[in-house]
Amino acid sequence: MWKFGLWMAIAALGLAMPLQAATCTAERARYVMDGDANHRLEFSTAKERNAWSALVVTLTAKAGDRRFAFTASNGYSFNYLVPADPADTAADEASPRIFFFGQRLEPLDIPTAGDTPPAYIFAPDLGPLLWYGPQGGGSDYLPIGLWHFAGCRSGA
Repeated sequence: MWKFGLWMAIAALGLAMPLQAATCTAERARYVMDGDANHRLEFSTAKERNAWSALVVTLTAKAGDRRFAFTASNGYSFNYLVPADPADTAADEASPRIFFFGQRLEPLDIPTAGDTPPAYIFAPDLGPLLWYGPQGGGSDYLPIGLWHFAGCRSGA
């Protein structure tokens, strides 16, 4: 039943779809969540490309920035975040899921450099990672919600 409610909420949010600049590429994209001024997601170019993307995503939170790379299992699976910093083992153990959607809420593949940024990101496991993880300690509440495209950083 919760899945139905989740998809209804996502569909309702689709009525206020963000506008994307035609010149904006994924490696400069910024995302925010309505009602949450304490967190932000940003894509940037990875130092080394992995099999899925040349991008990393940075989560800005009270406890500090966390950088993640993308991965996916072979076969029928989800997309996951893995630490971009090998010393960050908390996220590796949790394997937070991440989903990407276009302006009409169509599912998208993991973005890479040069792509049009996704309109929406859904990463339901980031909140529990911040709350229960060693860097959060129960002091950084991130609501489970839909991140929306908020523009691009200037420069490359």
